[in-house]
Amino acid sequence: MSSAEVAAFVEERGRGVDTNARVLDYVERVRALGSVEIVTGTSARTKDGLTDYLMIRDDGVRRYGAVAYVKPANGGLTLRLTKEDVADVDPVRIKLRDVRPGHQYVVNCPLRDGETVRFAVDLTIRALAKVRWSDGDA
Repeated sequence: MSSAEVAAFVEERGRGVDTNARVLDYVERVRALGSVEIVTGTSARTKDGLTDYLMIRDDGVRRYGAVAYVKPANGGLTLRLTKEDVADVDPVRIKLRDVRPGHQYVVNCPLRDGETVRFAVDLTIRALAKVRWSDGDA
């Protein structure tokens, strides 16, 4: 998706100017990392047939799904990281999801402010590294 398409999607799905701005800031910072795709999925539950979130994917060989899901409606961000992947980070900015053992999408990082957006980009870099350099364990 182009920056204009992302902005239109966030405007349509978002519920607040401040949250929309943080989501757009996050997406554009991630885009600037290079070698990523920003896409939506399809859904039978929405009028336009698109999901209510954006997916961040590595643009290389697709061995895994998205590394992050960002929700414009609430600024929610779920990352393809486990508890072990974030053992060294400040727990104030993240929330660990209660999911089945072995689940790869354990970390939520709500985009509450600009500092958290920057922190979320760093977490996204970790998630991208896992899928780019994994030997199959990602």
